[in-house]
Amino acid sequence: MHRVHSVHSVHCALCTHHGTNFKRSINDVIDPMTALKKHKVFIIDDNEMTRSVLRMIVQGDKYEVVGEASNAKSGLERVLALRPQLVFLDIMLPDANGLEVLTQIMAAFPQTAVLMVTASNDRETVRNAIQHGASGFIVKPFNEKTVIGTMDRLIPN
Repeated sequence: MHRVHSVHSVHCALCTHHGTNFKRSINDVIDPMTALKKHKVFIIDDNEMTRSVLRMIVQGDKYEVVGEASNAKSGLERVLALRPQLVFLDIMLPDANGLEVLTQIMAAFPQTAVLMVTASNDRETVRNAIQHGASGFIVKPFNEKTVIGTMDRLIPN
């Protein structure tokens, strides 16, 4: 009985019978706590294979890849326009050092989580990236468990 009432309530909120014209969208009727909001992710890496693998790992119920770029200039422009919650950023890009891009992202959006993508875990590189605002590292080769685990720690819920 309760289930029928709930379905009927949703129906009534969206229709014009019962003598009242309700101008509400389905989003007004659905409990916002049950609606899933995807976190926006952007990928900046010059390697197409890396971007493709990250995209396949990331895209799902919790995260949405809103864009990607193969160079620093395009990547920075699009990150500034799209304002993702998380950016995967290659340290070595063809037109700039990833640390320079990191600094610019942090200056514009200090709340953005940036994961540096690198084939090297050189201590100096790690230290510099952390000092410039990096939230963490994804070391190549990486796997799904490592990527998702790192993202989930940075962006809970």
